[in-house]
Amino acid sequence: MLCLLVSLLDKYPFSDRMSRKPAWRNTASDAVSSHQDHALSSTMLLLRSYGPTAFLLQEDGGTQNFKVCLGEPHTCTCPTFTRERQPCQHICWLLLRKFRLPRDHEYAFQLGLSARQLLEVLQGLHQAKAHRTALDGPAAAAGTPSHNVPGQEVGSVCRKAIQAQDVCPICQEGLLQKKQPVSYCRFSCGNSVHISCMKVWADHQRLSDSQEMLKCPLCREDFSSLKLLQEQVKNAAKLFTAAERESPDRHLGVLCYSCRVCPVTGTCFRCTICSSFYLCDNCVKKGCHSQHPLASRTTRKEKWILLAASSPGDPRPQDESTVAEPFADSDLERLPAVKVRSGSQLLNEGLQCRICLQRFGFGQQVRTLPCHHKFHTDCVDQILLSSNSCPLDGYVLFSQQTTDRNTSPKVICTKQRENDLQDLFVPGVALHAQRTKPSPTCGALNSEIPINASSCRRLRQDPCTSPTKKTRDNMAARKTKVHLKDGDNVPVRDRKSAGPELRMTGVSIKADKERHS
Repeated sequence: MLCLLVSLLDKYPFSDRMSRKPAWRNTASDAVSSHQDHALSSTMLLLRSYGPTAFLLQEDGGTQNFKVCLGEPHTCTCPTFTRERQPCQHICWLLLRKFRLPRDHEYAFQLGLSARQLLEVLQGLHQAKAHRTALDGPAAAAGTPSHNVPGQEVGSVCRKAIQAQDVCPICQEGLLQKKQPVSYCRFSCGNSVHISCMKVWADHQRLSDSQEMLKCPLCREDFSSLKLLQEQVKNAAKLFTAAERESPDRHLGVLCYSCRVCPVTGTCFRCTICSSFYLCDNCVKKGCHSQHPLASRTTRKEKWILLAASSPGDPRPQDESTVAEPFADSDLERLPAVKVRSGSQLLNEGLQCRICLQRFGFGQQVRTLPCHHKFHTDCVDQILLSSNSCPLDGYVLFSQQTTDRNTSPKVICTKQRENDLQDLFVPGVALHAQRTKPSPTCGALNSEIPINASSCRRLRQDPCTSPTKKTRDNMAARKTKVHLKDGDNVPVRDRKSAGPELRMTGVSIKADKERHS
């Protein structure tokens, strides 16, 4: 194809720019600039190549295909191009994503390109030499072979290690940047492709037999069997959680310290001094926690922006390290981690760490976050040491859970247990937890709760107590007993403020036979 373009150049030379049919533009129009923004923020799938400059595209999640041809002029079958007659989002996507043209390059917003200019685009002459060498050089093409996969098919090749600049050949998005599960060409080039993109590619090929082989979108050789891809698609779906489908402005895992709203929606604020201290927009406007500087963000995956001290509503960008919230080693230990053993479901095809995009291997440590995402501990621990959220969905892992700003969590737990003990009762008599000493753990068999002895005597002398009730109480009395307590070495008979104090062990009471005056 390149030879054909060169022959066309020799046969139809172009002396200068004025000989081109489309008018030359010095700047991008507002419509083209808007299409460029849409192209860079959306995902499209390259389903077929008709040559070096003609392609069949499909928008991610869509069903309609569009044929795009780069030339003089550019053409596209989409309604937008038919209406406007200038580069649409599909043409912009090819130029910016497929051929890596900078959006401000003079070739990126023209109505068309000559054969010589297209040749420059195809050869990547617009890129810097060092950058082009890194992308297309022999070392990058060969990659670093990864380890053999257990149970690898006969005749298959090893998977190439994914480099930082590697992109999916179908959606043209960075593999390590997008963090989507990948498969790889098992019988030829060994390059990785998104599993979701490969499924669309397979649907376009319309294979009928599950044993048929898919063709690689890069080398056009056998990629893998359709049956294996279907298994990968099924298992890879387990790597996605419900938190990823939540609205970006819902700060999952965040509890407002003041109004107790969880999760916080809209703008979220965090104290840069207090640990795991979050507030919602309404509480900040009311002046809550104004003694410390705050940082804010509007979506879960945004970076925290330090607010100006004078005006909380006017964010002032700062270095990320000034508002970072690193993890402590003790916090990491609280997150569950398991060792992959033989027969584990983590060894199934398609299951992998979405940070390094490598499979879970036998004997490796896998950590599970509260949002149910799973990663290699070596991958996620390094990220969590400088962050308090999941690297995929922004789920905040630890948030302040206290209910009284002047009370520590330990005191809160003690008060809660005391309140729970107040709910215990003996038929006819309420049990009052002692306030002078810490309450025992709720439900402990050896816990002792003081009660008033006179209340027990009234219960014992109550004429309204039925025989059945007395029998039930006597049966329970064999298990526990009530005994007198002489508080602080003071004789019981000298205490005037209250009668002798009884202490309960277990769940029922056996009154002491000795009567006290």
